Amino acid sequence: MSTRQKSFAVFLVAVCCLLSADYCLLATAYCDNGDEPTTEAAQIKDPIETKSGPITGEVKDGVRSYKGIPYAAAPVGKLRWKPPRAHKPWKEPRPAREFGPSCPQHKDEVSKGLGKMDEDCLYLNVWTPAKTESDKLPVMVWIHGGGFIIGSGSMAPYHGANLAKEGVVVVTINYRLGVFGFLAHPALSKESPKNTSGNYGLMDQIFALKWVRDNIAKFGGDPGNVTIFGESAGAVSVCLLIACPLARGLFHRGIAQSGGASPSLAYLKKDSEHSKSAEAKGVKYAKSLGATKLNDAIVQLRRKSWQEILEADKSRITLPGSAVPVCIDRHVLPDSPLDIIKSGRGAKVPLLTGTNKDEGTIFTSRVRINTLPKLRVFLSLFLKDRKKVEEALKLYGVKDNASAKKAFSDMLGDSFVVSARRTARAHAGAGNKTYLYHFTRTLPWAERLGFGCFHGFEITYVFGTHPVLRGYKDADRKISKDIMGYWTRFAKTGDPNGADMPRWPLYKAKEDKHLVIDTEIKVGKNLRKKYCDFFDSLRIGK
Repeated sequence: MSTRQKSFAVFLVAVCCLLSADYCLLATAYCDNGDEPTTEAAQIKDPIETKSGPITGEVKDGVRSYKGIPYAAAPVGKLRWKPPRAHKPWKEPRPAREFGPSCPQHKDEVSKGLGKMDEDCLYLNVWTPAKTESDKLPVMVWIHGGGFIIGSGSMAPYHGANLAKEGVVVVTINYRLGVFGFLAHPALSKESPKNTSGNYGLMDQIFALKWVRDNIAKFGGDPGNVTIFGESAGAVSVCLLIACPLARGLFHRGIAQSGGASPSLAYLKKDSEHSKSAEAKGVKYAKSLGATKLNDAIVQLRRKSWQEILEADKSRITLPGSAVPVCIDRHVLPDSPLDIIKSGRGAKVPLLTGTNKDEGTIFTSRVRINTLPKLRVFLSLFLKDRKKVEEALKLYGVKDNASAKKAFSDMLGDSFVVSARRTARAHAGAGNKTYLYHFTRTLPWAERLGFGCFHGFEITYVFGTHPVLRGYKDADRKISKDIMGYWTRFAKTGDPNGADMPRWPLYKAKEDKHLVIDTEIKVGKNLRKKYCDFFDSLRIGK
């Protein structure tokens, strides 16, 4: 099978991942703060003693919050492009009532709401309803999306107070993004005891989980019952952590929303049929900043400001040829996540995964494949095989420009569905409890804009942050309560089912059942089957 064919779905997912924070644009545009609680937060005087030092937070509506807690040393200067290290301890109580800076990223309409941005960005936030340390509540650690290049754990849809009221401790984290989080280079590998580089953003996630293991009991959380959950790049991260040996034992369940296990990634040192090596891409990036000599390239780059580093990364040239900038380095990640999970080498944890009905809609305005000729050219570039192009056009009912535009949106959406199905089949096939869902709720304003149930739309339902959006009704509040119930029961027991709720069946490939989440919750079967089967017939990523 040709490289072009194998790259087809990888490209579709890459397009979506690189634009995956667009839902925040829509959320911002349709905000209405009239429904927000008006009670003021009260300062907590008694500090919590973390391993690094004491912190003080605030309490509101029975939930204590601690924001902007440093979980690692600032990755600046000589620590830029180094694995995360422990923060220097402090003795005096440190106020934890404001979010820490977001990691460096290109400014756009999404990042306007991120607040301060700085390379010193390895902070996390905790919301807890626990009354005492002995409560031992389940812990849910959120990994934000944004294509590994944008986003922050402090974004408004991710505020954890309402989810915490369901009886869990909620943690949201930052991790290094873009070139700061994933640059690989021969000089970086040479200075590493493991002869490896890149994957710093993934190492940050692992380090944050170690912080949770070591400290969360002080917040009334149970370090022996940790669920990692995330959306888009955050969901991909969940699957990466399931595959990563270094993360073993740091979490006990996973929830992947609109993202799955990658079937193919770049290698650190050698080229593949999909991509140049991650180190080769790093060399190209360094040269773009004038660092042409291998031996001192990183010394030169570490002298530059983070703004200069970010400016040179506008073309995303450090991304190693796929939707995911993580590389197979034989240390942090020994193989492709899908292969690791499928072979049973991944973490033996329950997994809940799924997608939204209209994942592709918000991306088509940026990628203008909106006519039949453009779609035909696009398909020809990646499939090459003329018969496969015609098969795809026929399958998606393409007859004219209007149907071509819709088909491209559907293809983008189906790339998420097939990824979720592959991940569910691989994880369940390795003997792990797995649950698959499809979220289909939409609102009038989203329908008017042609977005439907778009990528990321479920997030405010999961966190219970929906009151800040216009158009929500009592039915939406119920859906949110239902989702929070499923998610937190899963976090508590590894089984999302509860009394008086439609039963969510375990995923089995032969039965191919999933839970449809909407005003009516019901069991569905064979989700987008003929389209997923078509993707699989291309043997993409195999």
